[in-house]
Amino acid sequence: MAEPMTVAIDAARAAGRHLLEGVEGAPTGIDAKSSHTDLVSDADRQSETAIVSAIRWAFPEDAIVAEEGSLESGGSGRTWYIDPLDGTINYLYGVPHWSVVICLADAQGALAGVVYDPVRDRGAGAHPDACAGSGARPPSLRLGRARSVVGRRGKIRRLF
Repeated sequence: MAEPMTVAIDAARAAGRHLLEGVEGAPTGIDAKSSHTDLVSDADRQSETAIVSAIRWAFPEDAIVAEEGSLESGGSGRTWYIDPLDGTINYLYGVPHWSVVICLADAQGALAGVVYDPVRDRGAGAHPDACAGSGARPPSLRLGRARSVVGRRGKIRRLF
């Protein structure tokens, strides 16, 4: 049987490759969801289809809940949560800050999670075994000095 983390990573990478191919062309199938700033595109839908297919093939008994509408029941007690293109607005405007997000959970909590940045080919993942007794530690972050933006002038363009 496949490992959930491996399936999540492979599915995120495959979806990321597909999304990168679509960056160069004009976006298609753009629709508003809950508001004019909450958009969905064909890229979102196609990415979701690829991820759902990979998960369904590997884990046919797991439930799936995905942002663009895929909702599949399952009897395993586990559910996959998918955001096939987190940052659709950035993607549509050519801003290179968007990702693919996949998580698996059961009644006790998260079992696996992946956030993949296809533009930089970098990702982060977590699962209980990596955090419980294996010596894994979260990365430390260095934050820059805070600066006030009150009273500053700059060029701001409204995109919506």
